[in-house]
Amino acid sequence: MLSPEGQQLDIKKSSYKKLSKFLQTMQQRQIVQVKELSKGVESITAVSWKHADYVVINPILCDCLLEKSEHHTIAKLTWDDLFTRCLKRLQECHQVTFPGQNPVVRKGGIKPINIDVAQRSSNKKVTIVSNLEAFGLDPQSLVNALQQKAQASVTMHQVPGTKDKMALQVQGNQVNHIAKLLTEEYRIPAKYIAGLDKAPKTGKKKR
Repeated sequence: MLSPEGQQLDIKKSSYKKLSKFLQTMQQRQIVQVKELSKGVESITAVSWKHADYVVINPILCDCLLEKSEHHTIAKLTWDDLFTRCLKRLQECHQVTFPGQNPVVRKGGIKPINIDVAQRSSNKKVTIVSNLEAFGLDPQSLVNALQQKAQASVTMHQVPGTKDKMALQVQGNQVNHIAKLLTEEYRIPAKYIAGLDKAPKTGKKKR
């Protein structure tokens, strides 16, 4: 068995350390058959070219998964290697499913709902919530819900640089109220909400 052109295989630097251990493992996996044809010399007598762990690289897979320099050196890949190479070449996307609607597929990874706390004049704080639309939430419906939950003034404004995205601004630090509303009533997993750590710190009770 020869290594690919321009490459050298050093068994000593692998997890097997010894060629005999490597061959023994391959034989146990039924990839090769090894026999001692002469004393102290192990020889590969057969190779299972159609082994289920490997995929034969046909012309279509060759063009899709291999670099030009690999076209004449790689004829087979393990399934793990094949999937890894496929995933690297796929464009990232995400799918969101809303009740009673067809799933929506969008390019790129999903961005979380963002909660931010900003300082305004006279040392007053406001809580800003954005990217609600990505999860199928109507910002206007949250205005009414937050006004009741937080008992605070809530305004809605367009996110700068966008045409159809709105942000909510709530008077005071209302991160806890917003988090409870999103996770409990709208069932948004906490991992898709950024800024939960900006909630007011609860001080220790004095004894």
